[in-house]
Amino acid sequence: MKPPKPGIIRFPASLIIPGGISISMFFTRVAVVLLLFSAGLASAASTGGSAYQGLFSPLWSQDVRGEVNNVRAVDLNGDGKAEVIVDSLYVTSEGKSGTIFMFDGAGQPGWKYLGGLLEDTYVSNRGYTIVGSGAYAELLTPSGEEVWKIPTRNSPTQSIYSQSVYAADLNGDGKDEAVVGTNYGLKGSVLNIRGFGKEELATITFKGLETPYALSSADFGGSSRTVLVGTIKYSPNTIGGTYTPTYSKPSTFYAFDLGGATRWSDNFEGGVSAVKACDINGDSLTEAVVGSVGRVKAYSNLGNVLWDASVDGQVHAIDCGPLSSNGSIGVFVGAGKVYAFDPAGAALWQYSSGEITALKAYDLAQDGSAEVILGSSSIRVLDSQGELVYKSDPVGVVHSIDVGDLNGDGYVSIVYGSKDHKVRVLDTAAYAQVSQAESYYMFADKAYRDGDFNLTSYYGLLAKDLYGIAGRQADEAKVKTLLDKSGRYSSGETYYNLTNYYFAKGEYSEAAKYAQLGADEYRKVNDMAHVNELLATKGRAQAIPSAAENLGLMRRYFAERRCANATYYAARVRDAYVFLGNQTLVSESSSVTTWCKAYDEFQSEVEEAYKYVRANNYGNATYHLSLADKVYSGLNDTSLRGQYDNVSTMANAIKRDENVVTYGGLGVVILIILLIVAAVFLVTVYLLRKGGMDLLRGMFGGDSGSDSGDPKPGGRGSLRELRGRSGESIGDSFKR
Repeated sequence: MKPPKPGIIRFPASLIIPGGISISMFFTRVAVVLLLFSAGLASAASTGGSAYQGLFSPLWSQDVRGEVNNVRAVDLNGDGKAEVIVDSLYVTSEGKSGTIFMFDGAGQPGWKYLGGLLEDTYVSNRGYTIVGSGAYAELLTPSGEEVWKIPTRNSPTQSIYSQSVYAADLNGDGKDEAVVGTNYGLKGSVLNIRGFGKEELATITFKGLETPYALSSADFGGSSRTVLVGTIKYSPNTIGGTYTPTYSKPSTFYAFDLGGATRWSDNFEGGVSAVKACDINGDSLTEAVVGSVGRVKAYSNLGNVLWDASVDGQVHAIDCGPLSSNGSIGVFVGAGKVYAFDPAGAALWQYSSGEITALKAYDLAQDGSAEVILGSSSIRVLDSQGELVYKSDPVGVVHSIDVGDLNGDGYVSIVYGSKDHKVRVLDTAAYAQVSQAESYYMFADKAYRDGDFNLTSYYGLLAKDLYGIAGRQADEAKVKTLLDKSGRYSSGETYYNLTNYYFAKGEYSEAAKYAQLGADEYRKVNDMAHVNELLATKGRAQAIPSAAENLGLMRRYFAERRCANATYYAARVRDAYVFLGNQTLVSESSSVTTWCKAYDEFQSEVEEAYKYVRANNYGNATYHLSLADKVYSGLNDTSLRGQYDNVSTMANAIKRDENVVTYGGLGVVILIILLIVAAVFLVTVYLLRKGGMDLLRGMFGGDSGSDSGDPKPGGRGSLRELRGRSGESIGDSFKR
């Protein structure tokens, strides 16, 4: 939660300090003295007592040759910078002509559109401009091109005395619908609701001299928005043949659906000249706040009156804005004075500056509470308590006010148009910076007086930085003195806060420095949890600035397959982008690490296989090649296949050599056996051919013990039984 601006803290008036004055009055006087001192007495006196006067600086102005009735700051091209759209009505004794101008954030002219007898314009949040130019209504794109142009009178001779226009996405289709109210004098008035394609959605007729004047829309629940219409009565001018608005006559406020049916209405004693839709009670539905002569009412979405308040004079403008950083919404009303009401309608404060013709509520200081920018004969800025912080030189009557970030610096500028034919832009960046700095200094000073030197350092550094940006050297020195007194480098907790402060600002070298100092301090008290946290922060702080460079090196070494280097930088890339929240690059670094791990495993297995190849160990070489092949299937890199194939070829060569030795030796053995068998066979044949019968007799079991040369009848192995068939001889048998 942002701290409040100085001046927002209120003390009960019942508290009395010595001397008889209330504590709130005492601190108010002290604050005034300090502010006058810091800004200079002469400057404060010349600007009505505001110490912030010099913090608002004019950026540019343009003369558009006619009264400026409406200005709008809106980003037309999506570049984060608002453009300014202005309508200009040039009036002479011969008649009037209107032009719509677009200027970029630097004040350079862009497109312009001739609006004819310009009565009213309105620019939607999407940058579309609806133009009421008397006899016609036109819808323009953000680039100034005409979407459509339709006639608003029933015959060429019909007179039109006034128009009011409004545009917004009323049915949630992502396109703007247009609301055009046209005054035909005694013939009555018409409110026409048209779609983006100019199709007619509803036509509402008003009788007599009652005319649509203040237009808006509200989210009352349901599928479409409710059109809000405040009417006023016109009186004929018999001399000039025209009609003029009469705010004192009874008029009505209406809530219409998109089909033109009245949801509810309420009557006022005077003209309903201002309508604003905003969620003032936090129920997520908008309420309607309506202003008339001497009265402001707030309505629920069902038309119930939530509160009713009295004001002085005719209400010309209503806006809503935050009252504080707790989300409470206030209602600010411009009439004879400026009035501030809380959500329940209780009056908070009022400010007198003459008739208020324009008003805008916006949190300029970015502290959670709205300033009120009001226009009368000059432009004024009030803080959330109704105190004046800026007043311009007289510019004539201010007709319209808006705000927008025109240069993309994160701070809005005030844009206002006036009767003197000019649109002006006022820069508020320095005001926002100094307002925030003063809040931070107030908290730092309180922390110092409470003895909380760590909190003193935290808020003091915030204040010092903002004072430096705003160029307030004296205030910057004031903060430095406070920081020096607090001894901001005295403890580990201080270094811890400084580490986080600079890390959040993106000043990583400072964050790394204070992280190391903090770790050293916490190590002295053996607080290792803080030591580890600070050292981890230091590592991230050192990694983040070089994250892009490390990413490039990781990719380079990975492409070169230098995995040791690629893995080294992948770890740093992962650490940096985990913190930065870039999951795509975190995944890429993890993929590099995983791939390189597999690559190293592949190389290791191939090298092991090669080692066994050199040792002529085919079995182990083949085993490691199979492991390498499994890893290779996940690498998806064909350039690695060559290494595998080379080692595999060498292993296969070893296998072939082993096969040659094994099968060659077996062949020799077989050959020798065959030779022996052949030799035995030849010897046997030879002996038979030479008649070695005795040898044969011994071989076939003859009776070697008998003295007779005749064989025994029936004896085994007798020559008779060795005869061949048909009485052939043994020799003939062998021959056969």
